[in-house]
Amino acid sequence: MTSAEAFVDPIIDSLTPDHGPSGGGTEVTIAGHGLLTAEFVFVDNVKVPATDQTWYSARFKTPPHTPGTAQVYVVLKDGTPSNKLPFRYT
Repeated sequence: MTSAEAFVDPIIDSLTPDHGPSGGGTEVTIAGHGLLTAEFVFVDNVKVPATDQTWYSARFKTPPHTPGTAQVYVVLKDGTPSNKLPFRYT
């Protein structure tokens, strides 16, 4: 990582998959950039750990949620949040 990359805010471009069952447990890959130090993923207001972080991706498992749309974003170790993308619970 270059020093310029260290100061870039995290951006989420996509969630794969972008939907899953309301019982949770779906393993989701986040694609974007600036994700190397992503510590947590928030699904609405529920914090879950980020795993397998690289500069361009991170993973997480969805927590249980009522059917509908939840907003997903990451937070870096320094507290910097990313943009939000929707995840649809069925």
